[in-house]
Amino acid sequence: MGFRRSVAIVHPLMFQLGGGEYMALVTARILKDRGFDVKMFTLSLPDRERIKRFTGFSVDDIPMEELEADLPASVTEVMHGRKSRYFKLLLSLELEDTVAELLDSFDVVFDTQGDVLVPSDITYVHYPWLAPDGDSVYSKLFRDVVEKRLSALRRAKILTNSSWTAAYVRKKYNLMPDVVYPPVDVDSVTECCREVEKEKFVLTISRFSPEKNLASILEVAKVVRSTRFVIVGNANTEQSKAVLSELAERIERFELDNVEIRTNVPRSELLELQCRAYIYLHPMYPEHFGISIVESMAAGAIPIVFKDGGAWYDIVSRVSLDLGYSNPMEAAAILKKILSDDKLASRLRSRAMSVASSFGVDAYASRIVPIVDYVGQIKKFEKNIN
Repeated sequence: MGFRRSVAIVHPLMFQLGGGEYMALVTARILKDRGFDVKMFTLSLPDRERIKRFTGFSVDDIPMEELEADLPASVTEVMHGRKSRYFKLLLSLELEDTVAELLDSFDVVFDTQGDVLVPSDITYVHYPWLAPDGDSVYSKLFRDVVEKRLSALRRAKILTNSSWTAAYVRKKYNLMPDVVYPPVDVDSVTECCREVEKEKFVLTISRFSPEKNLASILEVAKVVRSTRFVIVGNANTEQSKAVLSELAERIERFELDNVEIRTNVPRSELLELQCRAYIYLHPMYPEHFGISIVESMAAGAIPIVFKDGGAWYDIVSRVSLDLGYSNPMEAAAILKKILSDDKLASRLRSRAMSVASSFGVDAYASRIVPIVDYVGQIKKFEKNIN
């Protein structure tokens, strides 16, 4: 790096701390430690102690600034599913001018959110921009905003979290992104779990939102009643509470005494569960990447995932082609086979840990630092061209 570059990391929705937020915070930490002048921008400043508990590291030396957006308080909660597209459309329009000013103030503007569509030099796409079908005013407006932003994004560096996401972006928007796998703290997880004895229970880690299809886990648990299932995730929104209520009703109706749900568990408790879990079962949802999947693999859990999405094509299929399922009955059959064959389980566990090791923080840093430096360099040279 020729000189100390200034980098604005824009991540508007830091309300819930999940995989995308972890990636944004790790990026800030890496760039700061490599000598970049880093500042984060978000709608609501997160509690720094909460960040430390969540990530395991401090960002106290990284300044954060609150983005101003004139939106109703009722929609400033993180939303997922259909309503989230409307919310993010409003947010994109509201933040356009504010974030555009950062392009002149910073050497590099890095949008780590990816789905709010703000002006940037680098955009990291966790989820493709899904424009709704139809001829409603909202649908047309959404498509207009996406098209307008895409014209600007063609001047930016587009990154995605998996080849599956990249293929979708290319097919829908005629952009060729670079795949940069998000950072996963696999080394720390593996070290913490080294001396922990495995227990034959199934772990699922997920946000409690409708699109995650957590009911599919209950369908598997109905078939494999002799095995304990533990479902863990954050539940801080009204939507997540509704999902929890629905799951609780199903658990009672199907008399699933083998299913346990834990919400908002501290990082230490989550890590303990990952260390002890024999199998990690992801719900019937095409995950674009899946940080919790890689973490659990690093902890020695054998992954079973839905046979679609980046979690399958980029991660779990590399462990074994026998670990993907298309319906709950297939998942139950795979699970039973692994639980009944210790030698098979040992081989799969060893392979899963090996694959997980390729998604570490150092691997991410080795990709992202040169990209940020390169974009800053090109942007600097561009200013000198008449």
